[in-house]
Amino acid sequence: EDVDVLFAKLRAGSFGDENDTPDDDEPADGDAEANGEGSIDLRSEAPRSEEEAEDDEPAILDPDTDPFGARDQALEPIDRTLQRQLKRVLADDQNGVLDRLRTLRGKPTAERVLVDLDDLADAAAEGSAEILADAYRAGAAHVGGPEGDATDVTSHLRPAFELSIAEPLRAGVAALLEASDDVEELIEQVRAAYRTFRTEQLPDASAHLVAAAFARGRYDGIGADVDVVWLQDPTASSPDCEDNELAGVVSKGTVFPTGAECAPAYAGCRCLVIPAALAPTPSEA
Repeated sequence: EDVDVLFAKLRAGSFGDENDTPDDDEPADGDAEANGEGSIDLRSEAPRSEEEAEDDEPAILDPDTDPFGARDQALEPIDRTLQRQLKRVLADDQNGVLDRLRTLRGKPTAERVLVDLDDLADAAAEGSAEILADAYRAGAAHVGGPEGDATDVTSHLRPAFELSIAEPLRAGVAALLEASDDVEELIEQVRAAYRTFRTEQLPDASAHLVAAAFARGRYDGIGADVDVVWLQDPTASSPDCEDNELAGVVSKGTVFPTGAECAPAYAGCRCLVIPAALAPTPSEA
């Protein structure tokens, strides 16, 4: 259904003017290039004292008493970094698609224009490995346990790159290629499809990936012989997560009703598995 909506918007010409200006940290449209960090005009601000700078820094939240707030605080800069990296990967992919469209003889088809689905998912995962390792290590640090092997987290999350990035993007672009033979029209529509994906779907995909890596690190950092509970993020609850939470206290390694031993239970799930000793009482929940 999302693909149909995207396709309808693009065919209706609602993909914006070709002179659209991308965000500061977003690859430029057209022949996409990942822009560098924006320069800062040091003349725009007066020097501040160390005391003023310290006053502006937010208080570090306690992961024991506010696990979700502390997680979101730790992941904010990691998520920004991951989004920039994924935009670079998509910029390279977009350039390849546009180059093949310009040089292709005959009918443009998905098989002739798009790279293999696995290749795009692999490129996104490989480019994100160290960033997701940072999210994993942040999760482990919140329980003060051993870090485990942070290099495994990217392979653990590899299916998410395909489901949340490669598949939906490919489906939208393939629908455009099937519907038109006009190369110039397709070039504009493909640019718009990538731009729409970057602005509307990529932020959610990135947030899910860093949250999942963090949750795995936090879980792995818990001792082996510890009882745990499933804890719902109050901003993103669901019936599946409620079932897992209602399972109560289980030994670490036991699967919850959805079949997962560790959060997330699905794409978009923001839950955590925490030591039962840190579970809030009913009055605190």
